[in-house]
Amino acid sequence: MRNRKQSGWTISDLIDLEFFLVQDSQAEEKSLSSRDRELYLAQLKGYAQDRSALLHRWLELRRESHQEDQPSPLPGESIDPILNIFPFVLFVFGNITGISLSRVVISSGSYINIFFAFLVLVLLPCLLTLVLGVFVPFLRFVRRRRPTGKGGEWIVSTLLPRLSRMIQRKMKGQKLILMDQMWGNLRARSSLYSSVMSWFAYRSFQLFGLGFSLGVLGTLVILGLFTSMSFGWGTTIGLNDSFVYRIVDLTATPWELLGFSHSPDLEQVKASLFANHGNSPAVILQEENLRNLWAKFFLWAVVVYTVLPRLMLLGIATWGSNRAYRRLSFNDAQCESLVRRMQRPQVRTGKEGGPLEPCDPGPIPPLCQPRLDSFRVLIPAELMKRPGYEHIEKEILNEFKVCPVAIEQVSFDDSIDAHFLTGLSKDSDPVAVMLILESWQPCINATLTYLRELRRALGHDRLIIVCLIGREQPDRWATPNTDQDFNNWRLRLARLGDPYLHLHRWGITNE
Repeated sequence: MRNRKQSGWTISDLIDLEFFLVQDSQAEEKSLSSRDRELYLAQLKGYAQDRSALLHRWLELRRESHQEDQPSPLPGESIDPILNIFPFVLFVFGNITGISLSRVVISSGSYINIFFAFLVLVLLPCLLTLVLGVFVPFLRFVRRRRPTGKGGEWIVSTLLPRLSRMIQRKMKGQKLILMDQMWGNLRARSSLYSSVMSWFAYRSFQLFGLGFSLGVLGTLVILGLFTSMSFGWGTTIGLNDSFVYRIVDLTATPWELLGFSHSPDLEQVKASLFANHGNSPAVILQEENLRNLWAKFFLWAVVVYTVLPRLMLLGIATWGSNRAYRRLSFNDAQCESLVRRMQRPQVRTGKEGGPLEPCDPGPIPPLCQPRLDSFRVLIPAELMKRPGYEHIEKEILNEFKVCPVAIEQVSFDDSIDAHFLTGLSKDSDPVAVMLILESWQPCINATLTYLRELRRALGHDRLIIVCLIGREQPDRWATPNTDQDFNNWRLRLARLGDPYLHLHRWGITNE
């Protein structure tokens, strides 16, 4: 088991968090509220003002409890060693690739073609670094705030599930079902962790590139120490030696400005030109000084144009990865419910629809956007016909302590409401959207379809609240709903896998 004293999040932590969230989604609300409240009062109060630290500590406690009840490892703990060794494997693979390519380009005991060696070992890796390591990731980061495209999604949707199944082949029964549900939930909620996964993929790519460059550099150093390498250049199209010298001099500018080494001058470039003798080209490089100059030129070119850029990008990737973990907000609906269970429970007294008695709400940190501080209400036409509808704005104010921006009627048919949904996507003030529905009515497929269309109109991270109300009473437009109705809706809406869909239970603090 990993050291639990660390306070930062890792990918394995996020996997286990999703596992427990899926497990909790199938448990009774009352038992969840009791368990999480007890954990909070006993060991988590000191983390009240830091949601990330609060959830991380909650995860550690759940892991400890799991180990006591079931000694089998959790999915995140099982895959953690592979995640730790995966970047190292890529680095070694890149190193072997660089060594192999260098040995092909630089054959021991023969001359080294300056143009070919520079193209394959320096110029192409440098261009690939600029294009795939800088330019393309920068464009993606500007557009989507993450440096890789499908790399992060592939890790979540394909790589990690396959590795998990390979490790836990013997898993059976309910835990296997929970495991499959967890991976499905993680794929559906991948937008929450896309930045973390993307930076992990980007950092792994940089380790591969760094391993390749160090393999090339190491091969040059070893061959330079134990073999006699001759360098030369030739041309068929008539490149003159002055042009070649200018290229060499320009390439060597960075390290010459720092006074580390000198590149071959014009006369030495001329002396390196191939001379044809019969049917075979030959180059005469008898002077040790000339061989040393070309060897140092190549070593510095590899260091400056391949190794150093990869080191810089690796540093940026490490910084970006740490920043992505710090920026995890955990403000999706499932984490929001978990935090509310810990920090603000309420218990029912008397019959359904009766008053609610608060139960030591404890310290509540300031709500972060997007939350129920500003929202637009959508109500189906049939609910507007309920007695007491004229007092709906007052009832909403009593329930949420906030007046809605607007209360609008919808048909709850995505084809009829298409124009209205399009208008929501163009809101100048993108507030949350609340749908008030009757809990005793079943959550049918048409309801899920409407919510998908609403999500498509609002974008992926705008909060949607489904507010469930019970049957009307003579003195009340809306009443609380039963546990069974609420659980039925909760399980059905979980199929959407929408991290910014929050289920609110009218008249009862949301667990």
